[in-house]
Amino acid sequence: MIADITPDRIANSIIMDVPFNGTTLIVEGRRDFLFFSKFISKSSCRVTIAFGKPIVVDVIEILIKRKFSRGLGIVDRDFGSLLGQSLENRFLIECDYHDIEMSILESPCFDTIVTEQCNAEKMNTLFSSSSEKFRTRLLELITPLGNLKLANQLFSLGLVFKPKSPEGNPISYSDFIDIKNFEYQGHDKMVSSIINYSRNKSDNIKPVQTIQTKLVEIEGRRYEIMHLCNGHDFTYIYLLALKRKVGQGDAATMTHKMIEQTLILGYDSAYFISTDLYKKIKKWEKKNQQTVLWV
Repeated sequence: MIADITPDRIANSIIMDVPFNGTTLIVEGRRDFLFFSKFISKSSCRVTIAFGKPIVVDVIEILIKRKFSRGLGIVDRDFGSLLGQSLENRFLIECDYHDIEMSILESPCFDTIVTEQCNAEKMNTLFSSSSEKFRTRLLELITPLGNLKLANQLFSLGLVFKPKSPEGNPISYSDFIDIKNFEYQGHDKMVSSIINYSRNKSDNIKPVQTIQTKLVEIEGRRYEIMHLCNGHDFTYIYLLALKRKVGQGDAATMTHKMIEQTLILGYDSAYFISTDLYKKIKKWEKKNQQTVLWV
């Protein structure tokens, strides 16, 4: 059970594995595990899933207190860059943007996948034949949601954006995005949809007017989109576009999990080495005389 996985248990398992003298990379979730498994040196590094950012942070704190120097945590930046906040320390590194997926979307990897999965004629009719413009359009569609999530974090609006369990249903993006024309249908529909989704998950939902006011306030700050939006929302919207409008081949059978895996598996080491995250890991390797990556 994931609920039984505590920071102490993870830290203890890392420290007590005496035969292994390499680095343990501690990451948030399964997607991060898949991503870093592509690039680590298998003989000198292994990846451990902590199932959540707070647990990664806690594990690193425990390892530091117990003077264990062969553990390195990698976490999403989330809204930290926008708020001038950072959790980084000598054993904890944050990714470049909101999450790992946003770095993947910035790379040519997305262009390749669009070419393979999307029908060029359909793309040109609804969006543009350019994968870059297609990406920008999808990011614009989830920007209001990113603003609402940030408003929720800053002003404690009581909204919930994730299911109680990994098997639960995600939010209904089609409630506030017109699937026919792929246009945002306005704050009223989005706020209403998220409030409905939050019922039975939160007992402190603020009044609609308060939520709307704070959303507009955050919107007015015009935050940088790569730090505001997250890859999870993007891939859901991309999947909708793929299934309803622009997909070709086996697009109808694709799932959200398959989309995320395709992006990760298609992300080449040549793209990774251009990121700040890569440079930070290499700097950590040199300082701690450890080998984490094969690239």
